[in-house]
Amino acid sequence: MDNIIFKKIWNDSGEIGSNRNFLFEVKLTCTNENIMVSEIYYMWNDRAKNIAEAIKKVIKNQKEQIVDFTEKKENTITGYSLKISPPDVHGHILIFVEMGIGNDCKKEHYSKFIVETELGLLEQFGNKIEKMAELGLDEEIALN
Repeated sequence: MDNIIFKKIWNDSGEIGSNRNFLFEVKLTCTNENIMVSEIYYMWNDRAKNIAEAIKKVIKNQKEQIVDFTEKKENTITGYSLKISPPDVHGHILIFVEMGIGNDCKKEHYSKFIVETELGLLEQFGNKIEKMAELGLDEEIALN
């Protein structure tokens, strides 16, 4: 089954309710019927809010959004990106996932694939991602 899952592994100490930008560690797992890719990333809560904002824009404006958290060097790529397509007439959405495995992943080992979802599921996912900083350790946010 196609899915994108963020699992919180660690977070910065401090008060979650404050307006401070929190650092946390997540395990990102993306799957479709042919592939499953997992990698651990450090993430600031403003990055989670950027993903949520991109999802809201796709839903509201019906236009493609790209969330790019990759660091590209000459022969390597670190990080991940999500290109979220607008829904088709049936409410189906394609998310084009690109993920580097490990630090300084060689470009030829970089994973690119599509995760399929639906409009309502994407909207719920975006609402949950926006509050990722509030998750407890080992809690997950899943797309499908």
